[in-house]
Amino acid sequence: MAKREYDNARKTFERLLPIQEALVGPTDVRLANTFDRLALLYYEDDKPGKAEEFYQRSLTLRENAFGPEDPQVATSLYALGQFYRLQRDYDKALNNYRRSLMIYGRAGGVTTAEFQRASTGLSCLGYQSENTRAITRELESIQKQFAPGLPPMLTAKMLNGYAVTMARPEYPRAARERNLSGTVVVQVEIDEQGKVISAKDMCQGPPYLSESSVKAALQSRFAPTKISGVPVKTKGVLRYNFVTPTRIWS
Repeated sequence: MAKREYDNARKTFERLLPIQEALVGPTDVRLANTFDRLALLYYEDDKPGKAEEFYQRSLTLRENAFGPEDPQVATSLYALGQFYRLQRDYDKALNNYRRSLMIYGRAGGVTTAEFQRASTGLSCLGYQSENTRAITRELESIQKQFAPGLPPMLTAKMLNGYAVTMARPEYPRAARERNLSGTVVVQVEIDEQGKVISAKDMCQGPPYLSESSVKAALQSRFAPTKISGVPVKTKGVLRYNFVTPTRIWS
């Protein structure tokens, strides 16, 4: 998996699973990690039905072993939220993110790395579904239940309409060969002169399209952001929608 030889990895885990099942039984929670890896590998192999099956099996094992409110259950729910978001099944993604955040919030509060990670996933759902305002309200509502005194979480501002120069991402040959499309959300940091000084894919966009979008974001320029007349650094996101397997984006 580390070498991204996903086909070899999948075949290895498929050999491993029946051995583990023979050793500990098919309902032992120790199988959950193998299920998680197989789910990811089936997703990489463009078999979303198999991926969903193994994510759900992993969730069931953890719920049965630890109860529905255990943080390990939240880990499975977060993985399902990510899966459904990337499948553009936004309602199911929202339900799984919401439940994972509630478990993480009760277990450790809103400042834990796990809560922040799930919050980022939910924010990405808002950007990709173009429903940022409703998702922001959802995050604020969840946060208030566990930390009513904290300032509300801030969702990064969408900057597509504010660029002085918005560079066009290329549609790479490798993406065209794989018939890839989808949305890439790039988090950017902009200096006092309006230059993009850092950019990263914050939402696990499609491969090849992700790299192309980050490169385009770094080439974009903005008018300086000023506070009381003084230029300051700022952050935000750029969204690139690749709608067909051609050189088309928005």
